[in-house]
Amino acid sequence: MKILFLCLFVSTTFTAFACRSKNSSEPNQNAGSVAVSGGTIAESGGSEPVGGGSAAMGGGTAPISGGSAAESGATAAVGGGSAAEGGGTAAVGGSIADGGAQDSEAIDGDETVGCDATTLLSVPSDTTERGPWPVGHLTTQFSTLPNVDILYPGAAGSEIGAEEVFFDIRTLLPPEEFAKVPESDTKYVSVKTYRDLPIDDSHGPYPVVILVHGTASFSVASATPASHWASRGFIVLLANHPQLYFTDQVEACLPIPLISETLSAEVDAEINAIANPTGDMAFLAGQADMARVALVGHSAGAYNFAQFTDKPGVQVVIALSGNMDVKPSSSLKSSLYVSGLSDAVLPFFPAGPGIGIIYFPGIPFDGSQSGAYQASPPRKRIVGITGGGHLTVTDLCQTNDAGQTAMQVMEARGVSCLGIIPLLFDCGPLTGTVDWKVGIDIVADVTVAVLEETLHCKPQRTETISNIESRYPEIGHFEQVL
Repeated sequence: MKILFLCLFVSTTFTAFACRSKNSSEPNQNAGSVAVSGGTIAESGGSEPVGGGSAAMGGGTAPISGGSAAESGATAAVGGGSAAEGGGTAAVGGSIADGGAQDSEAIDGDETVGCDATTLLSVPSDTTERGPWPVGHLTTQFSTLPNVDILYPGAAGSEIGAEEVFFDIRTLLPPEEFAKVPESDTKYVSVKTYRDLPIDDSHGPYPVVILVHGTASFSVASATPASHWASRGFIVLLANHPQLYFTDQVEACLPIPLISETLSAEVDAEINAIANPTGDMAFLAGQADMARVALVGHSAGAYNFAQFTDKPGVQVVIALSGNMDVKPSSSLKSSLYVSGLSDAVLPFFPAGPGIGIIYFPGIPFDGSQSGAYQASPPRKRIVGITGGGHLTVTDLCQTNDAGQTAMQVMEARGVSCLGIIPLLFDCGPLTGTVDWKVGIDIVADVTVAVLEETLHCKPQRTETISNIESRYPEIGHFEQVL
């Protein structure tokens, strides 16, 4: 699989993510819209590996796969990863980021009851495990959002013979910049999603998760956890947000990044579109539980989302590398902060380094993520990853075979108009001291547990979350107030 994975920030991430044919070499002329044949990726033979596939520029390791982790009481079937399960570390790979075998608890046809007597398929009790649903993938547009990816629980077996979606980030570059990055530097990536599957309408309705990327980023910068959530019974919206996404940043060619002033209205549009689906979204009618909504944001997305708790149905807010305290509301039930302890963009602890606080100062006289957590109402948790940086909580910290990050490759290829963004590309000290797979495993694990605890009414997930440190020695800080 081939992809050019680029991520930048004053939120450090890379914005309009486009689907394209593996055989296509033309840049996307539509700045963030789907690039090829209505947004599909025609993969000849469709046999690319998903877990552990390639992803970084120059033949690197795949950052996104949406696979599952180690089984309860058994070793994982897929090698290479590091997903731990209840009380121990997986002995033989099988990380969420690699795409491992599914826990035997998730038997097709087994059902359980969610909130308000909603019927759902049973999911593995091990939250590192991928769920029983195949993940459908619709790419659409509405309102002012030129590209929206919607991941959802597909009908059982509908993925067989279906088109698997792959991504190529080169299509985000203006044509003259696209030409600077050769095909040999590119890898396509799949997160185990399938184009336009029928939704599983025999279960649900499903809670909704809206995920917003950071500055100079793109819709599927956190595609691994998003696919993980959808496989376990959530409808997930991921949009390319104007001004925040990478294409806008490069085309503006300014010395400092753009800041979005329209994000609140865009989230309103997403909520309205999923609540009142029409056109190519019509099949979602009645399938979304709009009384149970989660907002998940990275960096600039998290900073804004913390104040959007009064939007309809919002019960959960998750901040990935975010430093704004969550505003109380009548519907809010839970919040979670996750970041690297060595975040150099938005500091984890007070008085820490963080050039991003120039743009996002956080709570007065502090600006730290732990300070934002302290100022937020319960129920709340915070998780800090030892050695992790600002992007450790995304899919974007992988390196290529030469040990280069995507940003280093971009600089080496002479991509123009990056401004100060390379200074903000932060995977931890010396570009990262924690394996990117471990970082994304932790994020996928703890976030889905928080989502299921509240939005699927699973109180047993409280213990799962409380034991997160025992599953990952890389977690250096954990607090909660319930």
